[in-house]
Amino acid sequence: LYTSKNGLASDVAISSFLDREGRLWIGTRRGLSVVQDGKFKTFTTKDGLAHDNISSLTADSNGHYWIGTKTGISSFKPPDDPFDPDYRISFLNYDVSDGLPSNVMNLMSAYCDSDGTVYFGTRNAGMIYFHPDDLKSNDFIPPVYITEFRLNNKLVSVNDSNSVLK
Repeated sequence: LYTSKNGLASDVAISSFLDREGRLWIGTRRGLSVVQDGKFKTFTTKDGLAHDNISSLTADSNGHYWIGTKTGISSFKPPDDPFDPDYRISFLNYDVSDGLPSNVMNLMSAYCDSDGTVYFGTRNAGMIYFHPDDLKSNDFIPPVYITEFRLNNKLVSVNDSNSVLK
């Protein structure tokens, strides 16, 4: 029996699956826990997860894990040893700003079919699906331009003789 007393993130377990290495991944109300041989580790928003309230889990054909939450979808490639204290999972998070019709994923509604298409049921926006190979990363870092500077809500110019800007 896995409970919060012996290491599970929460006593409310929503979704789970057993990976190829025999690790049990459990989505809870307080993060994503992984269990193997009596060892526990939990990943939360502090680690980059979209939200601690996990509603669904699945794995795709490329070995990436997909997590439905209350604020979108998180994805990650599981490490060889998730219990290594020096390893940090790199989560990719997707939400409405990335094109999702809703940020809220339904309970136990994630699935990956035989061709690798991933499905999630959403709250109030139907079923979404995508093939992970079709997702494109946006590595563009936009330039930053300072168009004005205000101090105590008063415009400050570089050209003013008593300006704090030099």
